[in-house]
Amino acid sequence: MWWYMNKLSRDERLAMVHFVKSLLDQLDETASLKKQGKKAEISRKILEEMTSVLPKLEPDLLELFYAYLITFSSNIQKPPSRAHSEEVAEYTVDKKRALLDQIHKALVEKAA
Repeated sequence: MWWYMNKLSRDERLAMVHFVKSLLDQLDETASLKKQGKKAEISRKILEEMTSVLPKLEPDLLELFYAYLITFSSNIQKPPSRAHSEEVAEYTVDKKRALLDQIHKALVEKAA
C-alpha cells in the first residue's frame, strides 16, 4: 500500500475518496454538456471551484488525491449519454457547492 496511507486517518481517506469521485462525476457532467454543444458554464465553474482546494492540501493529502484519481479514473468506462441541461446544472449548483464546502472543511480540519 502507499506509504502515506498510514499517516492519514480513515476519515481523511474516506473524505478524499468522496472528493475524487465527486470531482470525476463533475468532470463527466461538464464533458457531456460540452459534447452536446452546450456552454456548460456552471458545470465548469463548479469544477474550477472543486479543484481550487488542491493547492491548499497538505502534501500527504495531495499524494492521496493523485493516487485515488489515477485509480478511479483508470476504472472509468464510457459514461452514459446524459440529457442534462444548463437548467439541471443550475438546480444542483447549490447542493454541489455545499458538498464541496463540507469536504473542504473536513480536509482542512484534519490537516490542521
